[in-house]
Amino acid sequence: NGPVGLSRPLGSSHSDDGEDQQGVDIGTMQTEVSNQSEASSSPDTTNSQLAQREKLEEERQSLRSRILETRKRRAAVRRELGNVTRHSTAVFHHQNSAEADRLSALTRYRSATNARALAQAQLTTTRKLDVTNDCFHIWHRGPFGTINGLRLGTDITATTSPVAIADGGSGGATVGNAPPGSGGGSSSTPEAA
Repeated sequence: NGPVGLSRPLGSSHSDDGEDQQGVDIGTMQTEVSNQSEASSSPDTTNSQLAQREKLEEERQSLRSRILETRKRRAAVRRELGNVTRHSTAVFHHQNSAEADRLSALTRYRSATNARALAQAQLTTTRKLDVTNDCFHIWHRGPFGTINGLRLGTDITATTSPVAIADGGSGGATVGNAPPGSGGGSSSTPEAA
């Protein structure tokens, strides 16, 4: 007895894309199988049935080998997909790390730029300061100069000619608050203190 209700013609072989190469109608094949089962009493019929079974067995074996090959390819694709996923994850981690480093460097750059601008402003302000003027108040009081309120210099009163003063007081005149006896001559100036 031959198989009834085959989904594919007995003598056909499959190409890789699953299409039948001979294009035999299934209905025709089923009638042939039923005709062969009625005529199974002859020895030629048994030989043809054995040949068909061998053919079917070969086709089944080829289909099994194709299924195993497809499973192997699927496993290889899964492994490759896992490798690609791991690699893309590593690339994303590296990209994120590089972006974080870039942002950190940009923040440090902006901070340094702001610190430089602040230092420049402080330098400009410091250059405008006059430390000597802050420590020593230099001014004047009448004809005398003062530093921190202390008078500088003396008052020169000329009672004789300028030549006598240049001579060192030999003409009898005294200069300012000079101590007696230092310039030779008497003290004739009205200033006594």
